[in-house]
Amino acid sequence: MEKSPVTKSLLEAGLEWEETVIKQKVTGNVRIPPGDGRISDRSFSIEESLSLLPQLALNETIYQPTIPITPTFFETYGLDPARYHFSPCRPDLIQLHTDEKGEPALRVIDVKASDELSMSHRIQATLYSLIITETFREYGITTPVDLNHAGIWLYGRDAPEPFGQQLTIPFLDNFFRYQLPEIMEAPPLADVPPWHLYPPRCERCDFYSFCRKEAEECDSVSLIPSLTVEGKHHLEDQQTPVSTLSDLSAFLSSDGAEESLSSCGSLRNKKEQLQSAVSALKKETVVLHGGLSPSLPVGEDVGIILTLQDDPVSGQIYTAGFRRIKGKAVFGSGVNEVIFIAPSPPEDCDEIRRNFIRSLHQELDRLNRYNQEMYSWRDQQSLQTYVYDSYERELFHQVLKESLCDPDVREIALQLLFYYQNPPGLNEETCHPPSSMIAYPVIVLKQEVQHIAALPIPPFSLRLPEVQQVLGDPAHVTPPINPAGLFWFEQSNRLKSEAIAWHGAARDRKPENGSSGNCPGDSPRQTMS
Repeated sequence: MEKSPVTKSLLEAGLEWEETVIKQKVTGNVRIPPGDGRISDRSFSIEESLSLLPQLALNETIYQPTIPITPTFFETYGLDPARYHFSPCRPDLIQLHTDEKGEPALRVIDVKASDELSMSHRIQATLYSLIITETFREYGITTPVDLNHAGIWLYGRDAPEPFGQQLTIPFLDNFFRYQLPEIMEAPPLADVPPWHLYPPRCERCDFYSFCRKEAEECDSVSLIPSLTVEGKHHLEDQQTPVSTLSDLSAFLSSDGAEESLSSCGSLRNKKEQLQSAVSALKKETVVLHGGLSPSLPVGEDVGIILTLQDDPVSGQIYTAGFRRIKGKAVFGSGVNEVIFIAPSPPEDCDEIRRNFIRSLHQELDRLNRYNQEMYSWRDQQSLQTYVYDSYERELFHQVLKESLCDPDVREIALQLLFYYQNPPGLNEETCHPPSSMIAYPVIVLKQEVQHIAALPIPPFSLRLPEVQQVLGDPAHVTPPINPAGLFWFEQSNRLKSEAIAWHGAARDRKPENGSSGNCPGDSPRQTMS
């Protein structure tokens, strides 16, 4: 199957990180499968692995052994080997170390090109531990396997991060004994399966186009942007299943609707909003919820719009920028846009972060100095900062926290952090926080749109191009956003990862006809509109 550029980049980054760990990070002797080419393409056979593992010396490690699934594994979990088949597994690393009791034991260590320890990482490493234990029992190998802890070697770390397997072992035991047989023995799905299109994961699935087409043709409740997976399942579980928008409209008009919705956390107190959403989609018009936003200002003298994007391979922020609108009395101009893009992520990401922090601080410091010179409060200029989507606010907070550990920008990052997060309990004499709390330092516009109105936008999520088209003022001359497939997901406001990989490939090619070699991935300005 043809892989997308970002998938290729992720796979390549994972392989490169594995080799870095083997060649530079692992302490002690490492047994590497013989052969030519990349070590990540090599592995020990089953016979070699079962021979070498009992021979490992203390602190010695073996790379990519092959472990078979033996009859004892099937017996332990009551599985019929004639019905179930499992391929042999290849843990990245198995190391003989000293366990909590001071005894030698084999510990599984899995290498991941990720900056966070996820549940899927824990489950995979624990499954390896259980398989090795059952295989050793089958072959009479007495070397103990560490079932208390396994390790995940995260991207950029100097050592693996250990985690306890006390919770994941019972989870896997329950899965193999009970859940897996139930799945295999379950009858065929009903005519209306309880799936739900949910951004942005669905779009990476090979069946996404089929599911979206079916949702639109069936007028599914999945067309409602704010509906969660749990909410969809709750509606399907009603005595009369709620599958379509017409079903939902009838259900919301029934006497027991409020009580039923209250038993689902994501639907509680959402009856009026759901009614507005159904009406907006059916009538193809904007329907106001009738409430007010406590966070949106009536007006501000200066507005700052932030946008940030993170690299899908390393997780680092590779582009960050802001657009300042209004504030001509302070700055002499009504608009200022500053965007920084790392030419070679992740190598240049730290400098991008520093430049962004310095430029944003410079803009806000100029406003602050202007206000300090104004004796009257009425003459001072107010400020409000916005992002369109919540992920941009999270990345902005990440930038501030990372900059606190950077001596080049620590002082100004601390000043920005005081304003944008306003941590309680700080010593005013030493830290100099603002004299008053900032109620809404960063407003997420997408959330405010959902709070105020239901929009006739059926593609499951509120992308900026469609929201601009529906809410845009015809009298205000603003070029429409063209959601080109190179940059935009169908369900997400994030910059599409393929553009980053394409940019890297274009940068490595020699420009022709004297061109600069820039590609469409060079600018994230569509997120600033």
